Amino acid sequence: MEKTVLIIFTLALMTSGSGQYRFSETGNVSCFEISEQTAGYLQFLREEEYLAHDVYNHFFLKYGLKPFENIQKSELIHTSAIQTLLERYNLADPSESHVMGIFQNDDLQHLYHDLIVRGAKSVIEALRVSIYIEEQDIKDLNDALKTADEGSDIYFVLNNLKRASGNHIRTFHSHLKGRGYDYNPSVLGEEEFQIILQK
Repeated sequence: MEKTVLIIFTLALMTSGSGQYRFSETGNVSCFEISEQTAGYLQFLREEEYLAHDVYNHFFLKYGLKPFENIQKSELIHTSAIQTLLERYNLADPSESHVMGIFQNDDLQHLYHDLIVRGAKSVIEALRVSIYIEEQDIKDLNDALKTADEGSDIYFVLNNLKRASGNHIRTFHSHLKGRGYDYNPSVLGEEEFQIILQK
């Protein structure tokens, strides 16, 4: 369901020539003027979604675990949704010619290498790294949402990405628990993390 919804809203944004979008779940979703802060978040999130994709792709090749394959495909849809917004608002795309594991943002570049090293220790650590990535995604999406106008196309897309990250946390956490291990959140608060797990 998540993949279908993301494809629908991405294609709708791509193909609509007007400033107004209609979606069955949200009613009207409009194009607003955006601040430099929101623009910066969109450019950062574009690369951050690629970071998730590249890490999960690496882990799938290393461990062959199906969730890594499935979720890395979802991350491509997510980063394409952000790309659509960058194009819509005439913003520079830091991932226009993305190469696997290479990022314009120095913090993301260092984080990528750190996560790959941590996840190389075992499939358990790779699952923990993956949950951490989704925790960080949700935090950054929450921060970006505070700068976006409610009812805008940006707000709609970011909320969908946030829900998707929650789904990913539950998937990775389920596989971790199935192997007899737990996870202590390090980015989100314990209460928020437990709410995500219980949805």
